[in-house]
Amino acid sequence: MEFSGAGKTDVGQARGHNEDFFICDQERGIFIVCDGMGGHASGEVASRLAAETIQREVDARAQEIDSAVERGDSPTLERILRNSIEIASRAVFDEGAQHTGRHGMGTTCVAVLAREGRAHIGHVGDSRVYMCRAGAAWQLTDDHTYLNDAVKAGWMTLQEAEKSPHAHMITRGVGVQASVKVDTLTVDISEGDRFLLCSDGLHSYTEDLVELATLMQPDVLEKGVEALVELANKRGGSDNITALIVASEPPGGAARSQRSLAIDSDLRALRHISLFIDLEMRELMRLGGLFKAESHADGSVLVKEGARDDSMFILVEGRVEIRKGQEVVAKLTKGTHFGEMALLSRQPRTATVSAVSKVRVLRLERKAFMNLVRTEPDIAVKCLWKIAQSLATRLDDEKLLAPAPTALASSSKSGTRELEILSPFRSRR
Repeated sequence: MEFSGAGKTDVGQARGHNEDFFICDQERGIFIVCDGMGGHASGEVASRLAAETIQREVDARAQEIDSAVERGDSPTLERILRNSIEIASRAVFDEGAQHTGRHGMGTTCVAVLAREGRAHIGHVGDSRVYMCRAGAAWQLTDDHTYLNDAVKAGWMTLQEAEKSPHAHMITRGVGVQASVKVDTLTVDISEGDRFLLCSDGLHSYTEDLVELATLMQPDVLEKGVEALVELANKRGGSDNITALIVASEPPGGAARSQRSLAIDSDLRALRHISLFIDLEMRELMRLGGLFKAESHADGSVLVKEGARDDSMFILVEGRVEIRKGQEVVAKLTKGTHFGEMALLSRQPRTATVSAVSKVRVLRLERKAFMNLVRTEPDIAVKCLWKIAQSLATRLDDEKLLAPAPTALASSSKSGTRELEILSPFRSRR
C-alpha cells in the first residue's frame, strides 16, 4: 500500500505570525502537525523543534520499525512513536529552560506513522486526526482540554463546561513539562482511506463531519488542503490554520484487496457486537486494533473444555457449535461472540467450541485487554459493564433451567469455588 500526502499552513486573519508547523514525509511514512504555544517566537520554535525531533527519532529507528512492521507488531510501533514524542517534549522543555523568554513554551502534536496497511497515531493537546472511509468521517483523537477532561471526568455537563472561561485551555502539551503522557492508537487502513491532521485553527470551524468528509476527498490532495484552509479563513480565521491530508492508495490503482474487504467486514462485526455497542468509532477502532484475525478449517477446536486459555472470540464468518461433554448446547453464527469470561477469570473453560464450517474469527487475548484497562479506562468500563450484563443474563437463564435444590444439596458444606476475577489494578506475587 502506498501513501501520499499534502499539507498547507496559513497565518489566518487575526495573528501576526504563524506558530503552526507540519511535516509531510511520504518516503518514511511520517506525517506531523504541531501547533505552538508561548507567544512571540516561542510557539514557532516549539512546534518546529518538536516536529523535526520526532522525524529524526523515527528515522534513527528505521531498522527497528521495519522489523516491527514485518512482525505485525503494532505495540512496538506505537511505543516507538510515543517515545519519539516524549523525546521531543524533553527537547522543547530544555530549549525553553536555556533561553530567556522561552520558558514555558510548548506545542500540541499529532503524528501518524503509516506503514504496510496500518496507521499508528500519537497525540498530545487539541490538534486532531480525522479519518474518512467510504464517504464517512470520524474523529480519531480526543482533545486534551479542560472542557473535554471535565466532561469525561463527570465534573461538569457539556453545557456547563462550554461556559467556563477555561473551556479551551490545553491540559497536556509537548514541552510544557520535561515529560508528557502521549495517547496512541493503531488503525487498520483500507485502500482509499483518508486522514486529516489539523490544528484547532481549522477544526474549530469544521465540526460538521458530513461536510468534512466531502472536503477530505479531493482528486488532488493539494486542492483539498487549500480548500480547507480557505474555508477556515472565510469563517473567521481567528488562529493559525494547518491542514495535512494523507491518502492510502493501492499500488498502480488496483482494485480493493481482499485484506481491505476483510478489514471492513471485521469492523462491521465489532460494531454490531452487543459488548461494544456503546463504543464511539474512535474507541471501537482502538479496541479493534487489539484483535487478531484468524481463519480455521471445518472441525477445528477453538476452545477446549477444561483448558485454561485466555482469549475471547468474535465470529466474523462461518458457524461454530458449543458442547458440554458430548451434548451440543448451542450453535453460533457470524456476528456473535464467545469466551469473554476468559478475559477476567483463570477458571477452566466450561465448554468446547468447534468450527462446523470454515470460520474467520477475531481473537482478543487477556494480556491485551488488561493493558487496555490500564491505558483506556473509559473504553474498559464500557466493555466491562456489558460483560457484567451478559454474565448476569446467563446466570438468570441458568437459574430458570436448574432443578430445585434437594435438602441434602442445600445443606452441603462443599459449596462452589468463588470465581477468581482478575483485577489489572491488583498487584500479584
